[in-house]
Amino acid sequence: MVTTLDVSRTATLAATAVTTSTLLIYIPNVETITLTCFIAGYMYGKRIGIATGIVTTMVWEIIASTLMGGFSGIVFPLKLLVWTLTGVLGAISHDIKVEKHWELAIIGGFLALFFDLVVTIGVTIPLYDSSKKSFLTLYLFYFVQGLPFFTIPHILSNAALFSIIPKIARAMKIVENHYS
Repeated sequence: MVTTLDVSRTATLAATAVTTSTLLIYIPNVETITLTCFIAGYMYGKRIGIATGIVTTMVWEIIASTLMGGFSGIVFPLKLLVWTLTGVLGAISHDIKVEKHWELAIIGGFLALFFDLVVTIGVTIPLYDSSKKSFLTLYLFYFVQGLPFFTIPHILSNAALFSIIPKIARAMKIVENHYS
């Protein structure tokens, strides 16, 4: 059963993810959506993690499309998949007691890499021409070409952001206890 508290948490987390990523939109490959979807699952479980991933992705596409000029098309369902799975991974990480800064930083870096690997599929599909080269060759070309400009900065920024999850979690608990 979905409670009012679940809806409130999901809406607050999705708004936080979209707002903070909008503020960072012109800093290449620094985003807070992955962090927030992970925290949603980490703090409140799989259901809130999944819901936050779905709502955030849908709202983000509207905001990003407006600011950047155009819907992401085939990349949209891939983002939806990755950010929803991120919420689930947050819940799993909490359940297995991943609490150290460096462990969370590694997870953040991995999630950035995973995001970039999956989203590159969506970038490659419309550009694929079977008469010229294999899909894998084209995919690897785009992925490798983007490593220094997209993937490496994304991995580093996510790792840095994820390393502060213990502090964010403590602050969220303090605020939640204050208002409950």
